[in-house]
Amino acid sequence: MNTMYKNFLFLIILFLFLSGCGFHLRGMPGADYKLPFKTIYIDCGNVVICPNLKNVINTQMLSTIVNNPESAQATVKLIKEDTSRDVQGFTSIGRASAYILTYRVTAQIIQKHVPIGNDIVVSSQSVMQYNDSIILASNQNEISFWDQLHESVTNQLIKRIIFFKTSDAK
Repeated sequence: MNTMYKNFLFLIILFLFLSGCGFHLRGMPGADYKLPFKTIYIDCGNVVICPNLKNVINTQMLSTIVNNPESAQATVKLIKEDTSRDVQGFTSIGRASAYILTYRVTAQIIQKHVPIGNDIVVSSQSVMQYNDSIILASNQNEISFWDQLHESVTNQLIKRIIFFKTSDAK
């Protein structure tokens, strides 16, 4: 009985310590962070990360996405995306053994048809080992790397928009 009492007391102290130091569960909806705009319109064009960006904003309840730029407090316009696949290393017979994959997106915040602040440029890169003797596995591996880069850039873009300062307007 004494051991059970000590364990219970230990758990209460641990709980109080964790709650006192600012511990938060990851991914909790309605967390401390929100976009600085209550309603936004996302103008994507044909940028690859657009569906993922909209999904994360809706899932995390960071803002309300509207279908009309006129009814939005701000517009997030994805201006440009760049991808590159550069050779990093070669095998002893001169074939590529590793690639550097880079994905970059440029976005702009627009209010009342006027861009505010500087363009937001986010990028991510990764080194992918490549073996041309198993092409199918290497192609699947590359698709996985691109998906990870897209997710990373989406998260970086959202963080940059969350901490976007409207006082930095031009």
